[in-house]
Amino acid sequence: MSSFRKRDSMGLYDECEPIPLPERFAQIKKKVSGHEGDLVQSWHRLLHALRQEIDEIASRGSECIPTMGFRDRNDLAIVKSFSQDLRRRGIAVIRGVLSPEDARSLDQETHEYLAANPQSTGLPPDEPQLFDLYRSPAQVKARARPDVLEAQKFVMGTMWHSTNPCTPVSTEYPVTYADRLQIRGPPHRSTSSFSSSQNETTLSAQVHVADGSVERWEPEGYGRSGMYDAVFRGLWEDHDPWDYAPRHRATTDLCHRVGACSMFRMFHGWLCLSTDTDLHDENGQQPLPLLSVCPALKLTTAYFLLRPLFAPSSLTTGCSNGWTRSPIHKTASSTAPCPATRRSSPRRCVPTSSCTPQPRRRARAGPGRLAHLAPGRRPRISRQQRPLPIPVAQAVVAGTHALFLTRQRKAFLLGLPGPDFESGRGERDHAGRPGVSEVNESGGEDALRAMGLLPFEDPDAKTDAGREVARIANALLFPHRFDMTCGRLY
Repeated sequence: MSSFRKRDSMGLYDECEPIPLPERFAQIKKKVSGHEGDLVQSWHRLLHALRQEIDEIASRGSECIPTMGFRDRNDLAIVKSFSQDLRRRGIAVIRGVLSPEDARSLDQETHEYLAANPQSTGLPPDEPQLFDLYRSPAQVKARARPDVLEAQKFVMGTMWHSTNPCTPVSTEYPVTYADRLQIRGPPHRSTSSFSSSQNETTLSAQVHVADGSVERWEPEGYGRSGMYDAVFRGLWEDHDPWDYAPRHRATTDLCHRVGACSMFRMFHGWLCLSTDTDLHDENGQQPLPLLSVCPALKLTTAYFLLRPLFAPSSLTTGCSNGWTRSPIHKTASSTAPCPATRRSSPRRCVPTSSCTPQPRRRARAGPGRLAHLAPGRRPRISRQQRPLPIPVAQAVVAGTHALFLTRQRKAFLLGLPGPDFESGRGERDHAGRPGVSEVNESGGEDALRAMGLLPFEDPDAKTDAGREVARIANALLFPHRFDMTCGRLY
């Protein structure tokens, strides 16, 4: 397998020239070929299901993306419908997590923080939109807000389950993951070396797949947990993307890529603080939406994994229904990702690309709305608007992942970049940088606990696994207070 990629300044790739992959990927293809007949049949079933799904998405438009009000989380009928749609689509929006006034207030605080600290860096260099800021006042307050933490706890507990009750993961303790600040803006004439298309790629403007690249096929990556075994056996229908037992054990980064997430994020959360409602589409009909996504979780996952194993039998993909297994010895595929890179979602997610519409739809995200995307899914953020989405990823306390939380806590206290972004000076010299007191004022004990600043309470855990996770986390976060004889804090 090889990838058709051109590296940009951040080590990301766009489609361009083929780059050969190591020979071991031919061996991986050979191993998968043991289910030859089942794979071929499953591929044809997948293409048929994709065509039907795309027709439904095209007819329903943005209505296919589930939404609900934050206050409706106790309505069993609404929650049941919402969870069923989220399980299928892999994205949902919760309205009213923050009031529009609170959201715009945080938006204003962000711009004031940037104005007070002109030394802040980002990309592109002349007009930054992706900032090397991880804990601005708005970011810290947004992640600490009680309703934001409650919304995270709600979707984690509603959607995720484990086929192994002993899995050391707890959905009862949302944990903060400090990502970078992103402010998407309209196209501009750049005087830097970044072209407009490079900006789009660099700033994660494309729908793309996160949490690893070739690791999804590697035996020592996702393979070590059997995360996608059903797909590679020709039974993609049996794949359960919401089972955290195998995902917890998977290794998502074998190449030590800068910016690769080291924590288990159950959702990628995007909290919208602002939007330019005076902007309209080309017909002048309505405000432009914010997030573009592929709302077909299981189908697009299976297609992404199986596509490098097949090749069109004709010279053009067009409307050809003829597909053959890619030769086992061949290590080239235009659909394979590169090691240490993310993989952009194809412009057309199905093989009959010239005959079918794109299975992408846009989620409307006004101020105070919180969008949730399944792990590994990242949206395209509209560049026609100037929105301020704050990443509020739903990480969980999962065994030794608390080690990462100790490093992230230290970075917060010192004003340094997070452990996954260990470059630059961080915010240690920034005026108005928030500290522990601001976290406490915004969210109290739950917010402090989410940042590793307060111990996890064992009685709060409802399961044995949850209590064990809390015990391990407390031992790693507060070793000076941990009594090894009884296994508890004193």
